[in-house]
Amino acid sequence: MARERRGRGKPRGEREAGRPPARGKPRDPRKARPPARGKPPGERGPGPPAARGRPGLLAQVAILAAVLAVVSAVAELFGAANLGTALGIGQIAFAVAVVALMVWSGRGSSRKGRPR
Repeated sequence: MARERRGRGKPRGEREAGRPPARGKPRDPRKARPPARGKPPGERGPGPPAARGRPGLLAQVAILAAVLAVVSAVAELFGAANLGTALGIGQIAFAVAVVALMVWSGRGSSRKGRPR
């Protein structure tokens, strides 16, 4: 026994000839976007234009490790009471560097509702 479709109109194959599927308003060719300017996609650099100046993940991890090591060493040289105190100061600098990298690379915020 075949089930009947109620309230859904005609099945896909039985639409009227020449009638577009109901997916909103038909597009007006006068309102079409102009062609893209600049180089074709194959000749552009990798990724979106905003991503070209950002350091990669490996570079960011290296920056964070260097900040922790250098600040801890400087704190030890300037007379931190012990290695734990120097590493605590290095940890604070590490947290500041994480926030700075997030803000600098644009991954820490969403602009105009778009996540990055």
